[in-house]
Amino acid sequence: MSPQIISVPVDASQSEVLQIIRKYGLFAVPV
Repeated sequence: MSPQIISVPVDASQSEVLQIIRKYGLFAVPV
């Protein structure tokens, strides 16, 4: 099993980050 690294680009909007947080059930997202 290989872990999937989830991050967002610096210029991502708040709504894009929120979608990723909801999709993966995260509490924080690395930039």
